[in-house]
Amino acid sequence: MKKLFLLLMIAGIGYSLRGFAQTEYGAFTATGSANPINMVSDYQCLGINPANLAWSYDNRQIHFGLGGVSISLFTDAVSRNDISLLFKDNDYTLQEKIAAALRYSDSKTAADISLNSFGISLQTEKYGGFAFSVRDRASFTMQLNKMAAELIWLGFNSDYFDQKIYDANNVLVGAVSNNPQPVATLFKGTNFSAYWLREFQLGYGKSLFKTDEWDISAGLGLKFTRGYSWVDVIIDDQRIYAYNAMSPAFKIDYNTPSPSSLPDDGKLRPVGRGFGFDIGFSANYANQVRIGFSVNEMGSLKWDGNVYRASYEAQIKKITTSGLGNEQLPEVFEAIVIEDELFQWEGIEEIKVKYPSNLRMGVAWIGIPDLAIGGEVVIPLIKAPGALPKPVYGFGLQFNPGDAIFLSTGFQTGGGYNFHIPFSIAFRPLPAWEFGFGTHDISVAFRKNAPNLSLAMGFMRFSLGTFKKNTE
Repeated sequence: MKKLFLLLMIAGIGYSLRGFAQTEYGAFTATGSANPINMVSDYQCLGINPANLAWSYDNRQIHFGLGGVSISLFTDAVSRNDISLLFKDNDYTLQEKIAAALRYSDSKTAADISLNSFGISLQTEKYGGFAFSVRDRASFTMQLNKMAAELIWLGFNSDYFDQKIYDANNVLVGAVSNNPQPVATLFKGTNFSAYWLREFQLGYGKSLFKTDEWDISAGLGLKFTRGYSWVDVIIDDQRIYAYNAMSPAFKIDYNTPSPSSLPDDGKLRPVGRGFGFDIGFSANYANQVRIGFSVNEMGSLKWDGNVYRASYEAQIKKITTSGLGNEQLPEVFEAIVIEDELFQWEGIEEIKVKYPSNLRMGVAWIGIPDLAIGGEVVIPLIKAPGALPKPVYGFGLQFNPGDAIFLSTGFQTGGGYNFHIPFSIAFRPLPAWEFGFGTHDISVAFRKNAPNLSLAMGFMRFSLGTFKKNTE
């Protein structure tokens, strides 16, 4: 299929860090806490712990919001000053490009976005809490082995190609390998993954057991998903696993029919559908300690529109790009795939993939009014597109003096990424209106290497009513 890697950039970087960003899904009020399982309730707890709908962190009964967003970009190959190299035309020397290829060898680049376009919740002490939200989330990850990094950065200057192609003015424009190697051999250890999903979530949580000291709640979340793009390419020791499904809105010329082909009308039609669910539990001990436990994203997605599977026999024969440092990343990928026909695709009826299920556990001390201190761990349960590569550990605090300002900070580590210091601040200038912003890593301001550039923000969040009357 032509333009595969260009699609990766469109479906990935154009929308959306698989890792820290996934732990709070755009809840800007808890981005800095590193412990959202014990910090968020209302509709923001969907996908984190639905049991939190049984209580309200700010004692408000109704919450609704529009347009909360979280965006992250991470790479361990370059410094933060060099990230722009991926998106700009430059005039790099061959030696500079060789050095860049070495940096990107066995490196990781990832990007994520989570957009909560709408969310609303109603929480009552007697009947429990109800919530609904619409969320778009997308993720892109890329990990390159030495050969993949060399081809992307050096293009036809790579020693892999032994026959050069010149134009009429004797300018080098391409190269051919007379001894082409299978992709599985050349790119072993390389992987790409990108997706765009729109999720409709329903949640309910209620207190089930109360004593003078304990209040234990349970919750259930349901998720209905529409998928608009999916690319998954994994190359291990023996095989290539490559699948793709794209909405007609991307206007991709597949050049081969598929039993799952959709009308080529340019409309944003879903090419995948799925159902998943979350379960969670929350416990409050004597208003001193809060404990949270949840299992999220259980279920599967069925891709059944414009679905293609890659041939495992592909070889890299030809290239017509000088590589990054002189051209933009989409142009480089497009040139490689169009000329080389890197993947030979065949259409298929459908394929099912599992959601990236995870286990989340946390505990927080809430014994001081307006202050919560705690930690959590998020553990991936399966390998799937969008899944955390490794567990993520976090510890942090949230402080809300006077009900007008909310400050959160802490630290996170794991997930295949470096140590991070999240921070967020939210304001309530009016009793019903809340806005704020945060970052998954404030240390990026003074850390040069392996930057995690991120921003979570929301300006249209409102709350009304009183959840629990003060009977003291």
